[in-house]
Amino acid sequence: PMWMLDAILRDQAARIEACGVAVRNRISPNLQVRACEGELREVLSMALDNALRFSAEGGSVEISSAVDVPAGDAELCIRDEGKGATADQLEHILEPFFVMGSRHHEEGFGLSLAMARVMVEQVGGSLWAQSAGPGRGFALHIRLPLAQL
Repeated sequence: PMWMLDAILRDQAARIEACGVAVRNRISPNLQVRACEGELREVLSMALDNALRFSAEGGSVEISSAVDVPAGDAELCIRDEGKGATADQLEHILEPFFVMGSRHHEEGFGLSLAMARVMVEQVGGSLWAQSAGPGRGFALHIRLPLAQL
């Protein structure tokens, strides 16, 4: 996932610079997970897109990883310092057609996180969101099985 994320960050460099958001890739270079490469790239791209969209200029996005060897899986976390979410929004955020924010600010059709969850679950993983509340940032967690070496 680290090299894949590096490629996504290179592809999105102009947009990241225009947003004025610092993005840090802290995924372990040795991490190998079991997932469809194309779908994992799409999930990471969606997660980064959402983090950038809801971050204020001068904010930061950090993508990190942790490994749970006994459980045989890894967790990727895309954390921003942006708008955050209420408990009610978190409850519905992974449902199709749910869009954060007022109608005036809506972008897209609200399918990206719902699609990302389906893609991750198809390989035996899970995806969930956390936020300490409005204005307190947002974290998207992706748990995937470790690759068998």
